[in-house]
Amino acid sequence: MPFMKKRENNLCKNINLFENKDYDICIDLEKTIFWVGAGISYDSPTGIPLGNDLTNAFLKKLLGPEFADSFIEYWNVHIPKLKNAIHNGHIVGIGHNEEKDKNKKGEKDYPRLEYVIGEFSKLDNEFSDFHFYKEENNRRYGRKKCISALRHFAETEPNNNHMFLAECARAGATIITTNFDLCIEKALGVETELINNPTSHLGVNAIPIGEANNQYVYHIHGVATDENIEENLGTTGSKVSEPLPKPFCKMIKEALDRGFCMVFLGYSGSDFFDVGTFFDELVKNGETYGRGIYVDHCFDSKMAEEHILAEKKYMFLLQPFSGQQVCYGLTENVLKSICNKAGLRTKFNESHTDVKAFEKTENSLESTVPSYLDADRYYYFLNLFRLTSQLNINPGHFCKDWASRIEEICKDWEDDGTDTIDRMFSTMGQLNDSIVDDIRFNNWKSLNPKYMRTAKKMNKHTHSWENRHKTDLSNHMGYFKRPVPDDMLEKYVAETCRILENGIVDAKDADIQRDTMMYLYSRQIKKWRLIWLNVPMLRSYCNKQMKRLVPYYERLLSFSFNRFMYRTYYLYPMRFLNLMHAMMGDIEPNEDGFYGDFQHEWEICMETPDLFDARRTIENRLQQIDILEKRSIKVDDMIKENLKTLLYELKEMQKDI
Repeated sequence: MPFMKKRENNLCKNINLFENKDYDICIDLEKTIFWVGAGISYDSPTGIPLGNDLTNAFLKKLLGPEFADSFIEYWNVHIPKLKNAIHNGHIVGIGHNEEKDKNKKGEKDYPRLEYVIGEFSKLDNEFSDFHFYKEENNRRYGRKKCISALRHFAETEPNNNHMFLAECARAGATIITTNFDLCIEKALGVETELINNPTSHLGVNAIPIGEANNQYVYHIHGVATDENIEENLGTTGSKVSEPLPKPFCKMIKEALDRGFCMVFLGYSGSDFFDVGTFFDELVKNGETYGRGIYVDHCFDSKMAEEHILAEKKYMFLLQPFSGQQVCYGLTENVLKSICNKAGLRTKFNESHTDVKAFEKTENSLESTVPSYLDADRYYYFLNLFRLTSQLNINPGHFCKDWASRIEEICKDWEDDGTDTIDRMFSTMGQLNDSIVDDIRFNNWKSLNPKYMRTAKKMNKHTHSWENRHKTDLSNHMGYFKRPVPDDMLEKYVAETCRILENGIVDAKDADIQRDTMMYLYSRQIKKWRLIWLNVPMLRSYCNKQMKRLVPYYERLLSFSFNRFMYRTYYLYPMRFLNLMHAMMGDIEPNEDGFYGDFQHEWEICMETPDLFDARRTIENRLQQIDILEKRSIKVDDMIKENLKTLLYELKEMQKDI
């Protein structure tokens, strides 16, 4: 979770509710916000699985059994240890890491659900509406949209958690949820028409539950009944990487300013991009609020004691609050106690029907797989190639003849028609989101001759896209190109700040942001570092040029990373800014002896994760060491060796098969 290194925990009161059965949480429901997650919808009869079960279902159905099993195995061998290679800003390393406790218990680790669904959905969007000239290609590459399978979440019935929350809402509590189901609304008896037609309030999907006092259940990641579920449901990385809408954030902040209490139920706090950034910004403002209560779901007293001693990754949720409580117990009992204390009814009819929404979702996922006999060679494989390309893992780890398959697929597209591949780009927004770009370019540097031959053919198509979308800055990106004039750079930085503030409206905005950020980590900028390192007599001149650029970087990086179209747009300028400060020596390094927040950068890299960005983050620290040594500043040899070892281990994970 973000920025844990920076945050010093306030005094937090831990309450084991199994030992303190009469403990009174004591809240005023009219001044309480319940922030609820998937945990409240797990119990029967709702029966919606937690993230890992759903992720496993998507992987198994959309990669096929062979690729899914090998992918999950690879993930569990490498990724959990990699994520923890940097801990509290210090290098722990991959080889010396112990397995996480959950792996010791036989539980598997998985990628984020949003990442998995997001990457599959990108391919679905590319091919579902695209028409090939040859009918056999339409049969082979045509798709249904897998995200539609989640519509079944709207069919679920409320469990006791939802019934208790409904009573709290009737008493005036505000409900915010990351869930797609509508069980709270059903427990409240909201009209079916309102449930089936979610509105937008304060920028998020919301269901009105009390029109007289403008009361809603807020679904910050969308609702399963949304008719535009493919575009709006927050199950993709691109959706949850966007900041929470400003009007919604303002509503929460104003409520906290008025002394509202916030209670977290069934929520792991794993939404790094949107929710994590929102709470971090509350802390950055320097203000503190009243009470924050987190309910850590435990089945018995022994489990509660274990959780009290364990690292609490959700603690960032409580950082803005001066009064922090963590209650360890059964979520249902906590809600029942709250209702009892408030004099609300707590006995409910248990005879609800289990609609088996998860089974229906799995069946719907299975129905999205094309029925032709060679689906494993094309459909499953393209899904695998998309996942591995975005992670920057060589697909040879999972499919020995991957290069032959890519060559075969691209030949199908080329033989379909002279303009087929170029037409594919009209179905998506940015080049980075296209499977053609995945094929054309990779960051695992494969030297496989079949692959290289295919990638070279794809270059002309991607260059055609780039020519259609280039800006004035495009002509200045190279070692030997003329630097951008100050007035032009000022114009583009100002425009990009406007876009970061208000969001991307159209393709022109996307192109401006892309080229502004690309210029600030292009060869034009890299040359100052190379000259500084190799020509000592020109260092003063280089410092002058870099000093001129620093304010532009700082203006752009004053925005949170989740406002950028891609995290690379944020990470590269951050790294360059770190290097410039190291060369100029205009500010002191941090307590770790480096420039930049190592832990923060690593966590952004690991959220998917992206092995290429992880490698670049390590390389940035090694480059800083070279610079510091040129300035006669000695860096601990052990730190340097640890960085080199970690970089070697990363390259081993990425090397060609």
